[in-house]
Amino acid sequence: MALFLEASSHKKDLYLDLIMSNNGCNILLQLMKYFREHESTVMKQIESVHIRISASYVHQIKVVLGMFTEMNRFFQKIRTLGLFIGIHQYENGYVLGAPQEERIRLPAKLEKIYFSNGLKLNDFSHLPISVKHIGLHNVHMVTFSKFNLSKHLESLHISGEQIELNAHSDSFPPGFYCLKDVKFDASVVVNFNFEKFVHLSSLSLSKVGFEQSRQLEFPLQLRKLEFIDCSLSSHVPAFPDTLKALIITGGKWSRKKNANMSRLQRLKLSNVQVKDLTEKVNACRGLLTLEISNCPFNDVDALRIPSKLTVLKFVNVNLSGFKFSGFPATLEQVDLENNDICVLVPKSKLKSLRIASNKLAGRVDMTSLPVRDVNLEGNKELESLYLHDKTTVLIANNTAIHHLTGSGLTKLVLNGCSSIDWKSFQIPQFVTQLSLRKCDIVSFESQEDINHVKMLDLGDNKLRSIHLGKYEHLEDVELSCNDLTTIVTENFPLGIKSINAKKNRIAEVRISELVQLDWLQLSENKLTSMQRIQLPSNLSTLILSNNNFGEINDSIIKLPERLRHLELKKCKIAKLDLTLGPELMSCCLNGNKLYMKNFQIRFVKVPCNLKFLDLGSNFFKSFDFGMVNGIELAEINLANNMFDEIPDSIPDNILSAIIFKVH
Repeated sequence: MALFLEASSHKKDLYLDLIMSNNGCNILLQLMKYFREHESTVMKQIESVHIRISASYVHQIKVVLGMFTEMNRFFQKIRTLGLFIGIHQYENGYVLGAPQEERIRLPAKLEKIYFSNGLKLNDFSHLPISVKHIGLHNVHMVTFSKFNLSKHLESLHISGEQIELNAHSDSFPPGFYCLKDVKFDASVVVNFNFEKFVHLSSLSLSKVGFEQSRQLEFPLQLRKLEFIDCSLSSHVPAFPDTLKALIITGGKWSRKKNANMSRLQRLKLSNVQVKDLTEKVNACRGLLTLEISNCPFNDVDALRIPSKLTVLKFVNVNLSGFKFSGFPATLEQVDLENNDICVLVPKSKLKSLRIASNKLAGRVDMTSLPVRDVNLEGNKELESLYLHDKTTVLIANNTAIHHLTGSGLTKLVLNGCSSIDWKSFQIPQFVTQLSLRKCDIVSFESQEDINHVKMLDLGDNKLRSIHLGKYEHLEDVELSCNDLTTIVTENFPLGIKSINAKKNRIAEVRISELVQLDWLQLSENKLTSMQRIQLPSNLSTLILSNNNFGEINDSIIKLPERLRHLELKKCKIAKLDLTLGPELMSCCLNGNKLYMKNFQIRFVKVPCNLKFLDLGSNFFKSFDFGMVNGIELAEINLANNMFDEIPDSIPDNILSAIIFKVH
């Protein structure tokens, strides 16, 4: 936080996105501690605060808001507040304290508020006059009278499964007629005539029935209209001349003539039952963006693509019989997934072309198409491909490709291409990102003339040996889910920075000479002794979870001096006596067999950087906090142990402790 505030002399906007898991709660406690200790500095350097909180239940939300209100100067700088409940669930149920009993007070200058799942408007004393944007999803007891004081309200979204609207009028409050953006579930629409909303430019409606759709009237200034899971009658009035974007997701759209769609610039339909789709699309002569998914055309031969179209997406619409010569020259992005296509789109201005899961087969020549980004995945009979020099990205997953030319390629993804002979297959020489997952590769050796690769993904293969030393620019390699038994320095270039070798059969690690290695993941292997692990001194992150070490002490392993994160979760450790370095910030020993008599940690120097110590799910019946005396811990986790009694107090050097008995 200090670095963020000191980076500039100008005031900044602060964005906090907090998930109320144990880590999220602890981050919140650290932030609040910092704000209290540096209140004057924070207030001078922060212009406004924008907060999103995701909690497991309402109690957490109320507690957190109560904590914020205690820091009134900080609280009053909040301009955006999002409170989301039930999106995530957490096993330990972190509790920060008791919630405030009275109604929740909101910041006086709040501009945007978003509530969901379980909160009630009556939980809050009032909505500030300054509020411009309100979003409510599954919020109980919605009453329009709550918005009477919101004189500056521009945007109002109300949706959900269980909306209770305490309204007896057949008209909206007068203040609503100044709204610019509305998103309503049909259950809160007291009148489907929106003509009086003279400032409304965006309208979204969900779950509107046939009879309700007959009552619709649109404002004259409407520019964007969205229907979600609606049943639209043929008697829906014509769209206003100002409408530029029409989006319909799910539901039904009855036959309609003279819908006034010639001025539309964007049309998006997804999973809609529509019988006259061809006629509707043909009526949209001014479209720039056309996206149709899972809505078959009634007469594809009669389909006419708008002449100025730049973005086209047809997914699973059955284009069998369509003449691709009808595509306009203005097209820049094309997605034609799953349409039984056997030929390419011959347009020279394309920047992105996706023809996934179609019937392209044999030899495909794209040398006349200077497309930057090409996706041909799922064309199972595609065997050879010739690309233009300007093509930089190719995704050809799950194809039968065995020959490829493309001198301009920098990113190549061939996941699931199991028929390639890797001894003869030539990778384009300037590729920097290469992904070859699930290709049944047993042995992989770097090619001499291909030395630009920086990121290599060989996960989910059958690798027993690798030789990547010739990729001298390689920085990150993914080797998870293979059959490797050892990893040694000779396998890699000396400049490698990260290695993920999770889920192999590795029993020995000798990579002490990889001095630039920063991150190493070796979880779920066959490691049984730290003596068989030789590590470089500059390693920052070491993850060894789900191995079988039994005992760890300083005579068996010397941790790298610059190690910052150590994870030894579920390693069946029955005895640990270890010295932790001054740079270590987090140490996870969760899920082992540790208790006080077989556990000892010491420190090279005190104080040090250790902030998180996770000893959860072990056999501790008590804990000697003197072991971490002088260490400013942000969190110690002792949950799911065997404590007979919860300690009466926690030392002041520990910001938060998670301790509860297992019943």
